[in-house]
Amino acid sequence: MTALGVEAEYEDNLHQVFEITDYTTASPLEKFIDEVEKTIRRWQVSLFDNVTTPRTLKHELTLSGRTYELVYSEVPSKGGSALYPELTRQLEASEASVQVTAALLSNDLDFASNLHPIHARFGLKRFVLCQPVISKYSTKVSQSEAKLLLSCLTIAIQHTDSQLPVFAQDGDVKHGTYLGHFAAVPCRVEFTSTALPKPPKAYRHVAGLVTLFKSKLPEVDDSLKAIISARFTYTLRNWFSAWKPSLQNRLLHPSSGQSRYEGGLQLVVGSLSDSIVALKLMTAWPRFKEQTLVDNAVYSDLSPLSAPEWSLGYDEEEHRGVGHLERLLSRMLSQHERHEQYRDVVGEEAFQDVEERPKDGKKAFEVLTGRAEAVGLGDDLVENVRRVGRVGRQLRKKLGSVMEQTVERTVKTVTQRSGDENVSDSDLDAILSALFVKPDLPAIVTEPTVGFGAPIHSLTHRLAQYLACLDQYNGGTKGVAVFWAEMVLELRWHWENLKLMPLGDEAMPDLKWTLFHQKLQFLNYCIQRQSNVNDQRSGTRKAASTEDVFHLCPEDDEGVRQRLEKVKLEAKQNPSRTASSADREVVEPLGVKEVHATLKRLDGSPLNVPITQDPGPMTEDMLKAKEMELLAMGESEDAVATRAQDQSLSLRSDMQAFKAANPGCELPDFVRWHSPRDWIVKEGQDSTEGTLSSRFEGEDNLWVKLWSSTRAVPAARQKQLFDCTRQAEETLQFFETMTIADLNVQLLPCVLNEAVYLVQELAKEHRSSAFQTQVEAFAHGCSTLRQDSDVDQWEDCIRQLGYIEHLHSKLLALRDKLGDDKALLESLLTNKSAAIHDNAFRPRILQVFQPEDEDMRPETQEFVLRTVASAPRASSRRLSHRMYAHVADERFIINGAFGSETALTLT
Repeated sequence: MTALGVEAEYEDNLHQVFEITDYTTASPLEKFIDEVEKTIRRWQVSLFDNVTTPRTLKHELTLSGRTYELVYSEVPSKGGSALYPELTRQLEASEASVQVTAALLSNDLDFASNLHPIHARFGLKRFVLCQPVISKYSTKVSQSEAKLLLSCLTIAIQHTDSQLPVFAQDGDVKHGTYLGHFAAVPCRVEFTSTALPKPPKAYRHVAGLVTLFKSKLPEVDDSLKAIISARFTYTLRNWFSAWKPSLQNRLLHPSSGQSRYEGGLQLVVGSLSDSIVALKLMTAWPRFKEQTLVDNAVYSDLSPLSAPEWSLGYDEEEHRGVGHLERLLSRMLSQHERHEQYRDVVGEEAFQDVEERPKDGKKAFEVLTGRAEAVGLGDDLVENVRRVGRVGRQLRKKLGSVMEQTVERTVKTVTQRSGDENVSDSDLDAILSALFVKPDLPAIVTEPTVGFGAPIHSLTHRLAQYLACLDQYNGGTKGVAVFWAEMVLELRWHWENLKLMPLGDEAMPDLKWTLFHQKLQFLNYCIQRQSNVNDQRSGTRKAASTEDVFHLCPEDDEGVRQRLEKVKLEAKQNPSRTASSADREVVEPLGVKEVHATLKRLDGSPLNVPITQDPGPMTEDMLKAKEMELLAMGESEDAVATRAQDQSLSLRSDMQAFKAANPGCELPDFVRWHSPRDWIVKEGQDSTEGTLSSRFEGEDNLWVKLWSSTRAVPAARQKQLFDCTRQAEETLQFFETMTIADLNVQLLPCVLNEAVYLVQELAKEHRSSAFQTQVEAFAHGCSTLRQDSDVDQWEDCIRQLGYIEHLHSKLLALRDKLGDDKALLESLLTNKSAAIHDNAFRPRILQVFQPEDEDMRPETQEFVLRTVASAPRASSRRLSHRMYAHVADERFIINGAFGSETALTLT
């Protein structure tokens, strides 16, 4: 054969290759069954388990590219057996199947809307279900697919010997239709379902449903009677119209021509929309025999007032609505990554005073009228035309058109710069007036829940609320930037005029508060200190110009010569205990605060306590910067010396002040006052006979060096340790250059504290334990927040707040329609349903559900029919049968459970 022929034969063989099927490997269906079996064994569940608490187990499986969910559910009985004795005695089921067949006769779980439909419709305490994982693309199962899944579950259950009833979803998940199977010698139960878009006319009442039920039984005689349970549901869907006015607030709906911030600020608490879509009244007949009550196409005994059981419930939206406070805080939290500055939003010039604007109201008055005392307006009002709209209105009334033009130009400057009409002049004026002119501060201040925020009702706390509302209701970030520019100008005005700000907390900067509040405290300290310095300097100049200055008695020339000789001798013998010659020339005490009550100088003269300089407080960021500066110096000798000199500035100042207040004093005098522990007095000695401690030994001692080199200078004449001007300007620069992220992160704890306070007040008003529990959990979660907490923790707290607002809105709506019945509202809030035991309350409920001159018509009717009958033949064992019917205008669902004997019965 030629080479060409061999190649052609090889080509033919390639086309004859066939695939070999290996029948020893497991098919996908067998793998699916094996996975189900392993899952049930791992769960260790059985029909005979003792159920004490509800339990649900889930596991995902895959078959033919589709994902399914295997579910096991069990619930305990509500309170012992609820079987019908007259039917139970007729059962002829074995011990293995008695639990399922008897459960079909139970009314223990009838119409339980909070349970899975299989529990409520079939009465089963436990079951296994296979259903597809629900998504918007996959909610239905075809009947052939449902039968295949049921077959797999049945095989797996038989392998595990758990003897549990198994179900597979059939049709749309929202209909609650299932195929099911249970088998145990000597019987089995088949579970079937049917769903129609509309109920047939013949099956809209009990009479027609009894006929349908009996048609499913093999043989029926006149003695066979069904026992029926029924529940009618009346629905009110336009009931929440009164809910919206209950949340009216000036923030959401300001009056025409009035600022939403006029008269104070009250944050809105509640959901943006009502999550309750319908209020429901359920009237139930838990048990009556066939033909005891009439219900057919012509007449019905099943009227609402004849129902022995009434209950209320409601339907909610699938997802709850967002709360007002939740949205407010979420918006603030979302700004934590925005690092641009507010002056980048509105421009640099927004943070500068316009040249033509008068510095304050008094000067504007003087310039325009030439007489400063003509109009009797108060100082607090006249001095700040820029920030209070009502002052401008008063000036316009009193001074006419010239002043009117000036005031109009002044108060509109910020808005004209921004170009944002959402932030009105009245809004800015109202906020600044509330913060600075007439702050409404309560006498009692509570501790904040978020400990690093700011004191409740402090300026920072209130400012945070205003800024959050401006961001939410007045133009967002741009609206906040407009106000912030004016706020910085306001802070600068307080510094330049040395007017303390009404912080509501006049303490020194406290490191436990947020840095923003520390800076405000620091600026207030600068204002107070600069004012004190000015007063001291003014007092010193005044004292120096008067003749009533205290002088020591003059000495003659010989006395002066002897005293100087004595001083020189003492200086040679003990330089550390002797003041400098320059200090000896000072004979008049200066800068004396008071005379010490107990201490005397070593020479026996009174010891004067000097007025000293306070080195000044430091905020958190200043401490960190100082620490980094000292660490950056290193450990060299020069660095050590520099650090020592830097840290001894306050000590040097105190020595100068002490020498000025105590002319001729010695170092031990200073030590006994400044550092009493360094003056060692032996037992039995007088306090003036002690010695300096060991740390003062040596010529290189820092204290000795400083004492020898310092001059007597009162604090008022010293170089200031704390430069008020520089520190105040740096603080104002801090506020001016704040980024959007910095401001929101600094003030977020304050708004969250206000939210905690508001919901705690609501808890007192509602008197609901369910609401109180949620509020306590929310407050505890907020108390665990720290400055370094991650965003997820903040989001969890805000989400919990939203749920509380959701509960608050539900309580408002329910109380509006049903009255203030605490037990009823508590049950509705906790269980979404509440039984009506008081018959006297029924007329009020009927008024809610029954419009005038209209008959009440149920939206849905539910029936459960049950009986005991032989199946599949008249000679078979007597087994239980059950049928559930859901009748509504646009839905008709039938769920049936029919038992049949599987073992041969000999007669």
